[in-house]
Amino acid sequence: MNREFFSQTWRLLVAKNKLLSGAKKAPKKLKVRLIPYYENMIEFQQRKEEAQEIIAKMIILATTRGRPRKDEEEDFEHAA
Repeated sequence: MNREFFSQTWRLLVAKNKLLSGAKKAPKKLKVRLIPYYENMIEFQQRKEEAQEIIAKMIILATTRGRPRKDEEEDFEHAA
Protein backbone atom coordinates (compact mmCIF):
# COMPACT_ATOMS: atom_id res chain seq x y z
CA MET A 1 0.00 0.00 0.00
CA ASN A 2 1.57 3.27 -1.02
CA ARG A 3 1.52 6.34 1.14
CA GLU A 4 -0.72 8.43 -1.13
CA PHE A 5 -3.45 5.78 -1.23
CA PHE A 6 -3.34 5.48 2.55
CA SER A 7 -3.64 9.25 3.05
CA GLN A 8 -6.60 9.49 0.64
CA THR A 9 -8.37 6.60 2.37
CA TRP A 10 -7.71 8.15 5.76
CA ARG A 11 -9.10 11.54 4.68
CA LEU A 12 -12.29 9.93 3.35
CA LEU A 13 -12.75 7.93 6.54
CA VAL A 14 -12.31 10.99 8.75
CA ALA A 15 -14.65 13.08 6.56
CA LYS A 16 -17.37 10.41 6.73
CA ASN A 17 -17.10 10.22 10.52
CA LYS A 18 -17.49 13.98 10.82
CA LEU A 19 -20.62 13.91 8.70
CA LEU A 20 -22.15 11.04 10.65
CA SER A 21 -21.57 12.55 14.08
CA GLY A 22 -21.64 16.22 13.14
CA ALA A 23 -24.27 18.93 13.02
CA LYS A 24 -26.39 17.17 10.39
CA LYS A 25 -27.42 14.52 12.88
CA ALA A 26 -30.92 15.18 14.24
CA PRO A 27 -31.08 15.87 17.99
CA LYS A 28 -32.88 13.45 20.27
CA LYS A 29 -36.41 14.42 21.17
CA LEU A 30 -37.06 14.61 24.88
CA LYS A 31 -40.12 12.93 26.27
CA VAL A 32 -41.72 14.88 29.09
CA ARG A 33 -44.43 13.48 31.28
CA LEU A 34 -46.41 15.93 33.38
CA ILE A 35 -47.67 14.61 36.68
CA PRO A 36 -50.36 16.74 38.34
CA TYR A 37 -49.67 17.73 41.93
CA TYR A 38 -52.33 19.39 44.02
CA GLU A 39 -51.33 21.95 46.64
CA ASN A 40 -53.13 24.55 48.67
CA MET A 41 -53.55 28.11 47.43
CA ILE A 42 -50.86 29.67 49.67
CA GLU A 43 -48.14 27.30 48.42
CA PHE A 44 -49.32 27.82 44.85
CA GLN A 45 -49.07 31.62 45.13
CA GLN A 46 -45.54 31.41 46.59
CA ARG A 47 -44.37 29.02 43.88
CA LYS A 48 -45.98 31.18 41.18
CA GLU A 49 -44.22 34.33 42.42
CA GLU A 50 -40.86 32.54 42.57
CA ALA A 51 -41.32 31.21 39.04
CA GLN A 52 -42.28 34.65 37.73
CA GLU A 53 -39.15 36.20 39.28
CA ILE A 54 -36.89 33.52 37.80
CA ILE A 55 -38.42 33.84 34.33
CA ALA A 56 -38.19 37.64 34.46
CA LYS A 57 -34.49 37.46 35.42
CA MET A 58 -33.82 34.99 32.60
CA ILE A 59 -35.44 37.31 30.06
CA ILE A 60 -33.61 40.38 31.35
CA LEU A 61 -30.23 38.62 31.42
CA ALA A 62 -30.74 37.18 27.95
CA THR A 63 -31.07 40.65 26.43
CA THR A 64 -28.11 42.24 28.22
CA ARG A 65 -24.54 42.00 27.02
CA GLY A 66 -21.22 42.05 28.77
CA ARG A 67 -20.25 41.52 32.35
CA PRO A 68 -22.91 41.97 35.07
CA ARG A 69 -22.64 44.91 37.42
CA LYS A 70 -21.26 44.38 40.91
CA ASP A 71 -24.66 44.61 42.65
CA GLU A 72 -26.14 42.00 40.27
CA GLU A 73 -23.34 39.57 41.16
CA GLU A 74 -24.16 39.96 44.86
CA ASP A 75 -27.80 39.06 44.23
CA PHE A 76 -26.83 35.77 42.61
CA GLU A 77 -24.48 34.86 45.47
CA HIS A 78 -27.40 34.85 47.90
CA ALA A 79 -29.75 33.02 45.53
CA ALA A 80 -28.75 29.50 46.59
